[in-house]
Amino acid sequence: MRVRLITGLIVGAVLAMPATAHADDETAALTITPSALETLASGQLSVEPSGSAGLTGPATYLLPVTDIAFTRGGEVRAIRLAGGVKIAGAPITLDLTNFRVNLPSQQASVRASYPDTRIRAFDVVRLKVSKKRVTGVLMISPGTASVLNDQFDTYVFTDGLRFARFEYALP
Repeated sequence: MRVRLITGLIVGAVLAMPATAHADDETAALTITPSALETLASGQLSVEPSGSAGLTGPATYLLPVTDIAFTRGGEVRAIRLAGGVKIAGAPITLDLTNFRVNLPSQQASVRASYPDTRIRAFDVVRLKVSKKRVTGVLMISPGTASVLNDQFDTYVFTDGLRFARFEYALP
């Protein structure tokens, strides 16, 4: 009963929020997708901000931008972010922090608190880069789902799950 109520509240809150969170030139917005929220709720897991990330709405986090790498031609090559998200399930928590979004390879890596290492956690799809902003969808990359499932002793995560949308307004 409790899980259904929590799932209903989360899905209702996500459906009521604006389609896109707006970031500024010093932060990037990361919005957990409804399918990821349902997956987390079915595994009795929650997600919350970690480190310097801030919560701006239901399932929407603002992560400070620490560095932007450009190509010689002036195109964005990579975006580095501070803070991140924490996935929690009694009694375990897993921090995914220090996101690095690599545009040419369309991959995003994070620093995982367990194991304490950097992992290529997400594939970036629907990547759009304009002169004003960078947007994309983070999907759980092959192999990452098994790490998450092992961490939380569950089978709810799948490779290719649309985990979050991100947006960064270029300075």
